[in-house]
Amino acid sequence: MRKALDVYNHIDTLWGRSTAEGYMALLYIQEGKYKEALESLKRADYFSKKLKSPYELGLIYRVKAEIRSKMGKNQFLNDIFKDYLNKDLKYYCDCGIELLKKVRESYEVDILKALRKE
Repeated sequence: MRKALDVYNHIDTLWGRSTAEGYMALLYIQEGKYKEALESLKRADYFSKKLKSPYELGLIYRVKAEIRSKMGKNQFLNDIFKDYLNKDLKYYCDCGIELLKKVRESYEVDILKALRKE
């Protein structure tokens, strides 16, 4: 994943970059690197909004929902993300579902529906 981000930095393309940054945020969280995860999520947000792809925007909402669902169980994670992800879990799930329905991504929608039930 890190190598993919290096490639994006060299070729200066938007397509897929937000997806890579979003998944990198999740990987950083697994590693306990919460500040790096937040910076990666912010970049993912920026690139998805710049590209305006419903799929990439929806995918970033899915990443936000996953992180938001973990915040209640992890105080360190919550402390880092509470200002950036200040809406409830349902909000991020609903936004992601609406965007992903436009591109018929049922797999991602199913994940968001499952997260919304937490």
